[in-house]
Amino acid sequence: MDFFVIMLFIPLVSGALLTVVGEREWAPNLNIIASFGTFLAAAGLTVEIVANGPRFAFGEHFFIDSLNVFFVALTAFVGLTTSIFSGPYMRNEREHGKLTAARLRLYKSMYQLFMFTMLVAGTEYFQKAQAIVNNAQNSPEKGWKAFESERNRYWLVENILNKSYSGYRSCTYQYHRLGLDIMSEKTP
Repeated sequence: MDFFVIMLFIPLVSGALLTVVGEREWAPNLNIIASFGTFLAAAGLTVEIVANGPRFAFGEHFFIDSLNVFFVALTAFVGLTTSIFSGPYMRNEREHGKLTAARLRLYKSMYQLFMFTMLVAGTEYFQKAQAIVNNAQNSPEKGWKAFESERNRYWLVENILNKSYSGYRSCTYQYHRLGLDIMSEKTP
């Protein structure tokens, strides 16, 4: 069982599922369950790496060692606690009319997809999200078209991929992939 694959698979699939099913009564629970599963997979990956040493995943695209695996576990833990806290908070916001069902659907699906990208930290996945958004421009559903509003799926992905933020994304990736990995290799 590859904990790394499971850890990435859970938020990706649950994000897609939450996008499709919409805002249902059980959606906040699915968000928490998915975050808990991601955290368990990250904990399993941590135990594996500490016990067996560093390894590569997906060929040599990802290097997992005893230092960066703790950052992954910390990210998954923060994601879990945030999903637990956000359920009642978002329900309260909806009850007070500040959020619509569509906004909650967007929040929950993007939350899981954001967790996926935080665990992967690669621009190529934002580009895949942008391709999905671009293909959905003719969708009858609200929230996909660029001209509808500045607060929708289109602008979320567009702003993430904006060249103004490319330095930040690159720096974050290099810090984790190159800086921390190299630092952990050189420690005694």
